[in-house]
Amino acid sequence: MMPMEANLMALTWDSIADGIIATDTQGVIMDINTAALELIDIEWHEAVNQPLDKILSLHDETTDISLNGFWEKTLKEGKKVNLPRNTKLLGRNQDYYLAAKFSPIQRLGQPPQGVVVVFRDITQQKMHEEQLHLYRMALEQSPFSVVMTDIDNQIVYVNREFIELTGYGMEEVMGRDPGFLKSGSTPEKTYQRMWETITRDDVWQGEFYNRKKNGRYYWEKAIVAPITSPGGIINYYLAIKEDVTDQKAMEEELRRTREQADRNLKKSQYYMEQLENARRAANAANKAKSEFLANMSHEIRTPLNGIIGMIELTAATDLTREQQDNLDIIRICGNNLFSVINNVLDFSKIESGKMEIDRVDFDVQEWFMQSLLVHQAQATKKGIDLVAVLDPHIPNCLLGDAKLLQQVMNNLIGNAVKFTETGCVKVTMDYEGEEGGILWVKIQVKDTGMGIPKDELPRLFRSFTQLDGSITRRFGGTGLGLAISRQLVEMMDGTIRAASVEGEGSTFTVTLPFEQAMQQVDSLPENERSFMAASDIGQKWTILVVEDDPINQTVIRSLLKLKGYQIHCANDGKEAVSAWESLRPDLILMDIQMPAMDGIQATGAIREREKGQPSRTPIIALTAHAIHGDRERFLASGMDEYVSKPVEMDRLYHAINRLLDPPEEVGLKPLKQKRYTEPNNYLPVEAEQLMAKAVEGFIPDMFSLLDRLHQQLFEEDVDQIERLAHQVKNRAVTVGELDIKNQAFKIELAARKHALQDARSAYNALKQSFESYVSFAGQQMENIREGGK
Repeated sequence: MMPMEANLMALTWDSIADGIIATDTQGVIMDINTAALELIDIEWHEAVNQPLDKILSLHDETTDISLNGFWEKTLKEGKKVNLPRNTKLLGRNQDYYLAAKFSPIQRLGQPPQGVVVVFRDITQQKMHEEQLHLYRMALEQSPFSVVMTDIDNQIVYVNREFIELTGYGMEEVMGRDPGFLKSGSTPEKTYQRMWETITRDDVWQGEFYNRKKNGRYYWEKAIVAPITSPGGIINYYLAIKEDVTDQKAMEEELRRTREQADRNLKKSQYYMEQLENARRAANAANKAKSEFLANMSHEIRTPLNGIIGMIELTAATDLTREQQDNLDIIRICGNNLFSVINNVLDFSKIESGKMEIDRVDFDVQEWFMQSLLVHQAQATKKGIDLVAVLDPHIPNCLLGDAKLLQQVMNNLIGNAVKFTETGCVKVTMDYEGEEGGILWVKIQVKDTGMGIPKDELPRLFRSFTQLDGSITRRFGGTGLGLAISRQLVEMMDGTIRAASVEGEGSTFTVTLPFEQAMQQVDSLPENERSFMAASDIGQKWTILVVEDDPINQTVIRSLLKLKGYQIHCANDGKEAVSAWESLRPDLILMDIQMPAMDGIQATGAIREREKGQPSRTPIIALTAHAIHGDRERFLASGMDEYVSKPVEMDRLYHAINRLLDPPEEVGLKPLKQKRYTEPNNYLPVEAEQLMAKAVEGFIPDMFSLLDRLHQQLFEEDVDQIERLAHQVKNRAVTVGELDIKNQAFKIELAARKHALQDARSAYNALKQSFESYVSFAGQQMENIREGGK
């Protein structure tokens, strides 16, 4: 070989990108090129004259063994030998996946003179293959149907879900246009828009109405996207589709149900059952139910707080004995209504068995008489006798849940009085015996009313059930009372049953187990009422009341002033933070749902400013939010206590005293001791003055609020829309305008759901309601002026 040819061969040898090693017949390396030295990470003089198996260290990843002797196998068989698929080259600093071929070095007809090994690094190729395999597995196991077509719209791939959904086999679809799935019902414009979108390298989303191999039709929600090369050229189209036939059917069923409900309100029971079936079928309805309960809790508790607060204010004035007795009955009714609201709003909690039963001592005679007293006025008004018989063998003090039991009694006695026109209602409480330390009591409520048809008795204790539509129209009610009563009695390990003769009357019997209390209950003397005069308190603390409702603000302020506290008020969260910074009050009563900044945000802002300070201001959540879990949510936000509306003043006073004057504990930081000693000169506000103050400025305020609400609807700021609607609702409550309140409430809910179209529709209705109110108010003012002339 000429020197030039030798140099050319050497240059070629070192220029080849693959690693090349030549050995003799003993497997000793005779030469190695530059690519091989770089892959192995070794110098030329370290490799030459060394055994191949020592320099080319190979490892099978699958079997976890070293690979040697391939050069011997090549010489023995006299043909090329390839390495196994998962072979790795163990380098000094890094391992590589390797593809290698061992070939004998020989002239035609002569024995081999050695072996040449040609190998390359396939690590990146291996990773790409594994990645592609992973992608393919993901597509095959996807719950969605996947179709890939080429640039001519011919199918090149479908996954398993596509085969199962359509019923076509793989061999039936490959190479075909997907148009064979068309049902003929999808508008051609849909396909035109899809092709216009994906051919300009955009993603298209839409729906198809297609047909399976067996002829059945189905809805598909599809996302179609182009697949482009690195150069930006479209090579394939990928469609990912979801079968939404059941969802469409459910939406259509809900739509038809709503339309039918609008056309015929008399069939409300049927629609209730249909909606309940739809609720169980759709997970989203659970959220709607919780939202409804939370909002209804807030809507009912806010005005009820004003009612109970006015009772307490009136109780602090000079009253005759008859007035005091009447007020006591009103208070009992209010408290009972409070208890009923708690249980009705927590109906789902009762059904799930999560309602907790209290076991406390209670005075049987006092409880029994209170249960009857609240129904005496209605019975007298109807001209029927309300008779009570208490067995003297029943101990005076029992252990049980008196509040829940009183709710059962209210339902039974209330129904008996409601459905009795002449005669009497007789309530008896009898001793039934004792067994194993458990005392059994039977309570019966018997009336001479209309009675219950025999075929209606089996469904009497079902939820939302009444005898017929005429009962609803004549007597009202939700049909929940007896269902709740049954569940409460069963939770207390008792039984309830009904017997009736149509036209003669009904008898409801409740049998319950009790434990006898260890000691008798001593009633407080009449003069020791929880609402004490301010002079009994002496010194007072500074309390900041944060409340956006003017009635509740005035009631709470008046009640607390009677206790001797120094009161300041803020109308929303922003005012609360500013007032806290300037006043540094001893305690804050914080409403939750307010405009501008809600109670949780205001608490967070105050807690953030308190960081690094030696003490912190106690904050009590004073709110109409009373659904299960609200207390935990408010405490987690940084508040110290929670009192629900309508406010039980004893409970509020207890919470305030506990936070302002806590018991001494190890490591407890002392609160700021700031007291005021000036005498108390505050008197309760008269109810008429309270309402006049609430109504004052209603129309100017509403004009301003509606203008701001209209602006926010234009700007589509849902947070501001919700806050302004809440303000409108509260203003409407102060003047008793339920139509305005209801429309504002609809806007509030729509904003919370980001349903701007619904919010705008409700705004138009709200504006019409307000215009009607302004017209009415103007007419009333004109009548007053004419009457005064």
